[in-house]
Amino acid sequence: MAGSGKWWAGGAVVLVAGVVVAYLAVALPSGEAGQAHPGGAGAGAPSVSEEPPADPRYPPVENPIDMRALEPCDLLPPDAAEELGLAPEGELERPTGPFEPCLWRNRVTATDAAVYRDIGRTGLGEVYDRRDAYAVFTPITIEGYPAVAAQHVEQTRNCQVFVGTAHDQQFVVQSDNARYAEDGVTEIERRDPCGRAADVARAVLVRLPTGD
Repeated sequence: MAGSGKWWAGGAVVLVAGVVVAYLAVALPSGEAGQAHPGGAGAGAPSVSEEPPADPRYPPVENPIDMRALEPCDLLPPDAAEELGLAPEGELERPTGPFEPCLWRNRVTATDAAVYRDIGRTGLGEVYDRRDAYAVFTPITIEGYPAVAAQHVEQTRNCQVFVGTAHDQQFVVQSDNARYAEDGVTEIERRDPCGRAADVARAVLVRLPTGD
């Protein structure tokens, strides 16, 4: 799967509920779960701090985007969600540790798309720090921004796409293959989940306010 160009081609994106918790369990170093997050939602969050030296492991973010003023469910606007086959309004889930995922449901296939912000740490460096935890780890670029498509197990079921938007900010899209009903039989759609996650990531990214 590594290096496949279709990972950022077109396609709908969906996520089976429960994958969010599975990722969050490994997203933090030991002892951090449940602690206050400096980039969490709420008024009074500081602006993007002075940028440190670029991380040599991935391309620099040339045009930083500050997501601190956005609520998690603001990341994917209604029109973009509907274009991806999802319900127009996302549903804020209960935080697990510092992250606040927002789920966009597909009522027909009973599958979801999840997006959340990771703010106030080291941006895309967080996933590079955990690179050895993934069976598939593929650096990609989405709309000029550095990103990573990653899977804990090499298979066709689910994928996370991490997109760096500033030295201390990234957003994460989690996807799972769709289940769909045909003649009363539920099957698993044989499509690349990383392509689906990248489609949602692109839809989020091109609609983020740039401050221009």
